[in-house]
Amino acid sequence: MGAAGVRVNAVAPGNVFFPGGSWARKFEDAGSKALFLEYIEREVPLRRFATPREIADVVVFLASARAGFVTGAVVAVDGGQLRSV
Repeated sequence: MGAAGVRVNAVAPGNVFFPGGSWARKFEDAGSKALFLEYIEREVPLRRFATPREIADVVVFLASARAGFVTGAVVAVDGGQLRSV
């Protein structure tokens, strides 16, 4: 479909923290909060959660004319958690 001007890309988000999200629900149990924070610090090189805005910024870029030559890509927005391809 590239010849027709159709580009297909994907965003693979990592751990995103936002009110009402699965991480926020997990944090409601105070006993497990420390365990999950240790996991993030151990497994995510940037040592934090993403924000919804950080994921949205990548989506907006991919949908923009600035990414006009990007197609067939999967962009990992995961703070470096994906260590190999």
